[in-house]
Amino acid sequence: MCITSSFKRGFQLFKKNFWTLISLCFSRLAVALGIGVVGILLILPSMYAGLAQIFANPNLLLESPFALQYASYFFFYVLLMIGLFVVLMPLLAFPHVAGAVLSTQKKNISFKSSFELLKEHYSKLLVDGIIYTAITTYLLLQSVFLFLAYPFLGFVFFMVALYISVKLAFWDILTLHGEKHPLRASWQLTSGQFWTALAFIGISNLLIQLVSLLPILGILLGIILIPFISTAKAVFVKELQKKPVRKSLKESA
Repeated sequence: MCITSSFKRGFQLFKKNFWTLISLCFSRLAVALGIGVVGILLILPSMYAGLAQIFANPNLLLESPFALQYASYFFFYVLLMIGLFVVLMPLLAFPHVAGAVLSTQKKNISFKSSFELLKEHYSKLLVDGIIYTAITTYLLLQSVFLFLAYPFLGFVFFMVALYISVKLAFWDILTLHGEKHPLRASWQLTSGQFWTALAFIGISNLLIQLVSLLPILGILLGIILIPFISTAKAVFVKELQKKPVRKSLKESA
């Protein structure tokens, strides 16, 4: 399978559904803005109670009888914002991915149909997203810490982390395809195609990194590039699924 053909076909689908995919990408910014507004509204009571004075005079925090109240509210606020971010993670990360998946199944997509697909698999995206993030983050941190102590072992561990990350990288597309076990499905999907999958992911990340280096303009180009990459990824997964040796988890479940 040619990686170039996946990007080429992905670009064709992206052009056909340009405004819908761009709108879906912008919807992520709207969700992020909403979380920011909620965060500001929740911090206002603490600010009104004298948070600015505490920052200006740290000793006040130890001397004030209300110090425990300030600390308690601060931890409540942090945990609440983390929880809100986690719960809304599918809305922050996958609206355009849902559109990309739909674009490989029909000629034209809509904003509504994309969010209906996202809603249908919301809980699965949330749970498996947490699992995938936990696995990859843990492996990456462990490889960094090990590298600082034993560079060679750290490098070996990093290669293992890279291998696992690539093998699981297509779980989001497979979740929106309706797979019951998307992480396992991604692992099976890339069997015998690891280097091809690595090359695709490497090219995709390189494009995103190059765009991110551009000041201001990089943000605008990123809004265009990210849904294009997601569409190419959906096409790439669809091509991998055509392998005759692969047995769908839907059939084996």
